Amino acid sequence: MDPTDTAATTWHTTHVDPRTGLLNRRAFHELAALRQGRSPCPHVAVVAALDDGEAISHEFGSEVGDLVLVAVARRFADYTTGHPAAHLDSGRFAAVVISSTTMDGTSYPDAQTMTRILAEPIWTSGRCVRARVSVGLADLEPTADLALVLDHPVGVLPRTPSLHESPVDRGAPATRSGPRAACCAAVVHSPHRRRP
Repeated sequence: MDPTDTAATTWHTTHVDPRTGLLNRRAFHELAALRQGRSPCPHVAVVAALDDGEAISHEFGSEVGDLVLVAVARRFADYTTGHPAAHLDSGRFAAVVISSTTMDGTSYPDAQTMTRILAEPIWTSGRCVRARVSVGLADLEPTADLALVLDHPVGVLPRTPSLHESPVDRGAPATRSGPRAACCAAVVHSPHRRRP
């Protein structure tokens, strides 16, 4: 086998989360610290959590739970594309992005927009599954301890309790007229403020 292929396989095994395809915690810290150290631009830590992943797995089975986890992970990666994004643990995702303003004048990253994207209904196994998602943002100073920000969110990226369940069933089975409408439960906490 080509040594280059062997090295790439080894890196993938040690740095990529096998369930979601995102970076794992180790790789994320390496790449995020490297990127933050090289760029003078303002950086923002983004943490998103699938709050009821275990409940979904318990209610619909581990296969559906995994599909929901992967769907949320892909949406997270799409929103933070171009920046290191990782699945830290148990449905908790993180990224370090460069703060900016979009062409339409909105700030990036934006917690409201991100939560809406991540909490869209997910079609899987013949039903729409609603997930509860929390999003937190925090400005990162050049000397910030990224591990502290991610591992101790209280006081930095507080986790807001999820909304109560809607009367609509979490999983809406398909019917002849199509899937029943599913309303997402989503919560946002954002200490991050748009820079002047």
